[in-house]
Amino acid sequence: MKSVLTFVLSFLFCVNVYSQKVFVSKNASNVNYRVFVVNNIRQADIVVRVVRFRSQAKNNNWFFVKFASEADLRICYVNRISQSNLKVYFR
Repeated sequence: MKSVLTFVLSFLFCVNVYSQKVFVSKNASNVNYRVFVVNNIRQADIVVRVVRFRSQAKNNNWFFVKFASEADLRICYVNRISQSNLKVYFR
């Protein structure tokens, strides 16, 4: 019984870890990542696909939410690559 409970809790934790609900903030001080969008896939730290449904949000599939309280990641777009800590290519 204990092993089943451990497995179920581990599975639920893994599902939440890979969830990618994203909130875009204008204030760079309270975000997880300052994002610079690149045009060349070779320059990117991560390749992201934007999805239309919340249920598809996982493993580099981003679903944008309207409220910060719903988000797993909070990002802010920056204009210079030197200001960013994550370079993203949108597929």
